[in-house]
Amino acid sequence: MGLAVAKYLAANHWHVSIADIDEEKGDAAASNVNGLFTKTDVSFYEDIAKAFSNTWKKYGRIDFVFSNAGILESANFYEQHETLPPPKLNLLTSEVNLNGAIYSCYLAMNYFRQNKEKGGCVIITGSAAGIYANPIFPVYCASKHGVVGLVRGLGRKLAKENIRVNAILPGPVDTNILASSAVPLFAPGEKPPFGSEVYTKEQNIVDAVMTLLDDPNASGTVLEISRSSFYDRKQPEWSDDNMRLALTSTVY
Repeated sequence: MGLAVAKYLAANHWHVSIADIDEEKGDAAASNVNGLFTKTDVSFYEDIAKAFSNTWKKYGRIDFVFSNAGILESANFYEQHETLPPPKLNLLTSEVNLNGAIYSCYLAMNYFRQNKEKGGCVIITGSAAGIYANPIFPVYCASKHGVVGLVRGLGRKLAKENIRVNAILPGPVDTNILASSAVPLFAPGEKPPFGSEVYTKEQNIVDAVMTLLDDPNASGTVLEISRSSFYDRKQPEWSDDNMRLALTSTVY
């Protein structure tokens, strides 16, 4: 998905900087779009900071950040252990999906503030699992729910500085993330209950990204993507005035 967006931007005269943990694929992608590449593990702040720094040094500005890195479940949460306490749970999923997004937003905010024309746009790749629970992937779901909260919070606060933060929430997309799961996607021995017809295509992702990027009023927007259909998922209605007051009185 990231490369599809990068290709589109490059074809429309954007300067592109690519950050990826896979050096060989990242180099190839950067060559494809005549851009810059920085090897980056998004679970480490220092790596992302280096990617931002390299981009700033080369281009002198940063206008758009597509925070797209993500993995499925890095460990089986439900695995039974004979000894107590059980071993520490591998939380790489949340470190990549949520921490990486938080680091990216934090860095983007600070660099956007230094642009000659203040401001910029961040779009994070969340997931439909960020609004619909899936019991097979509890940590993945938690990380993607976290992305939704991050975007809704930052989007409202930073819009005053012309810094827009949004998210796309695609359903299944045929990418290498499907191979990153330490947990089977389907019950052993069972065939998938659906075929490729349910997958969202890369062009749909590009269209959704550009919809948000081109809309100057989009900030805090959470856009669900189901194939070629987009749904603007609003924050739930307040349960009552007490809750509304408690959670809005601190906003300034």
